[in-house]
Order: sequence, then structure tokens, then C-alpha cells
Amino acid sequence: MSAILDALKRQEEERRRGQAATESAAERLLTQRPKPQRTGLGAGLATALGVLIIGGLTFALLTANDSAAPQSAPGVIAPDVPTPADPSTPTFDAALAPTAAPLATIVDRWRVSAHIYGELKDDRALWINGRPYGEGDEIDGLTLEAITAEGYRVRRGEERLTRRITPP
Repeated sequence: MSAILDALKRQEEERRRGQAATESAAERLLTQRPKPQRTGLGAGLATALGVLIIGGLTFALLTANDSAAPQSAPGVIAPDVPTPADPSTPTFDAALAPTAAPLATIVDRWRVSAHIYGELKDDRALWINGRPYGEGDEIDGLTLEAITAEGYRVRRGEERLTRRITPP
């Protein structure tokens, strides 16, 4: 019987030692303070590098559409079209006057940089040559009749022309 009592006493002592070890580990974890974040040259360089990369990508995306010129087919000579000094100032060419030129000729000179479609009329916009236009606005003698989810429609008198916008 004393062997059983001795075994029970040893088991109780081991349990107490294990509980004390667990409590001390928990106490150590609770009393530890979080390590302060390192600040200095490394963190500053990482931040600066991130800003430069994001800025460079943004610049590249914004200028990609402006620099992409349409390619003409081999053997075809594209006419020289003078570029205005100020893009917001429309150019006037007597040969391409709005009343004389076909709608497609006028619309082909436009640089559409943004097409925004919304369910409500006030949520729709078309950016042409750097300026925003809405439905009903006049551009180069044409009326922007509708901005649709697929593109836009212009009108001059009874003539109408619909253009699709393809995403870049």
C-alpha cells in the first residue's frame, strides 16, 4: 500500500511542477512588451522606393494613350494634320468645316480619352480632346446625342453617326 501512496505523491508533485512551469511561461508572455518597429534608413528607403515605383507606373499609364499613334498601312501616306499649340483650342480648317465635312471625318479627328456611362443621364460623360462633354453638348458643330454603354452617337441635322468605344 505504501508503494501506491508513494506513486500518488510523485504524480501530484509532477503535476504541480508542470502547472508552475505553465504559469511561469504564461506570465512571461503577458509581461513581454512588443518590440518597437525599426525606423531608420532602411524603412525610409523602402518607402521612397515604393513611392517611386507607384509614381512611375501611374505616369506610364497616363502617357501611354497619348503617345500611341495610329499606325498606317504600308504604302499609305497619312496626311499631315497640324497640332494646335493649345489642345483646348479647336482648329479650323476650311476644308473640314463642320457644315461641309462628313460626320465621320469630323469625329475621326477627336481624341476620346474617357468614356463614362451611368444609368442616369447626369452620370454619363465623354472626354474629347481633353474636355468633358455630356449628352446634348455641341462639339465641332455636332451634337452629342447619346452616350451609351458601348459608345456614343452624334447628330448634325438629320445625319447621325454611332461610334463604339473599345477599351484600351
